[in-house]
Formats: sequence, C-alpha cells, structure tokens
Amino acid sequence: MNVKEALVSFLYGERIKVGLLTAARLVESVNDMSDEDRVGAEKLLLDFLNLLAGEINLAFNVTQVSHYGEAGRIFGKCVENAKSGKYDEAVRRISEAISATTTGCQEAAEILRMRELL
Repeated sequence: MNVKEALVSFLYGERIKVGLLTAARLVESVNDMSDEDRVGAEKLLLDFLNLLAGEINLAFNVTQVSHYGEAGRIFGKCVENAKSGKYDEAVRRISEAISATTTGCQEAAEILRMRELL
C-alpha cells in the first residue's frame, strides 16, 4: 500500500468508526424509548443504518481492504437485527464491525506513522 492508498484507507476507516459509534448510540436510544416513541424513531434509525451500510460498502469498493468488506457483512446483520427489534444483538454486531474496521485501519495507520504523517 502506498502513501496515497494508506491515507484514503485510513480516512475511510476513521469515518466508518465514527458512523458505527453513532449507530450504536442511536440503537441504544431507540431501545430505551417507550413503544409510542419508538415507532417513528425506528424508521429514522433504519434509514441511518442503511446509509451507513452504503458508506461501509463504498469504503470497501474504493480501498479493497478486506476488513472493510468484513465490517460490511457484519453490519448487514446489525441492520437485520435492528429491523427485527433485536437491539442488543444489533449493538453486539456494531461492536464486531468496529473491531473489523479498526483492524483494517491498522496497516494504513502504520504506513502513515512511518512517513510521519500521523
């Protein structure tokens, strides 16, 4: 991986991690809502999760970092869990996707550190 590829990969990875952390917080918030409030919130949550799934897939397509592909597959299961109201399982899947994304960022981060760009 050259410096330009490392930079692109690192930036996508960091962007995905922020999105995943936000998703975890949103899932937890929806889970804590009353049934009455949850109805509208679930639609917004699913819209956000689907947008994030697209971002993760884009990161994989652009970078071809296998861990981003893995994060996308794991996150797809998160979306399925959220659709089914299995919020605790959705949060667990998000944690797995964060781990995969972090692993994917490590090589890029190391290259950038060696070049003193991080």
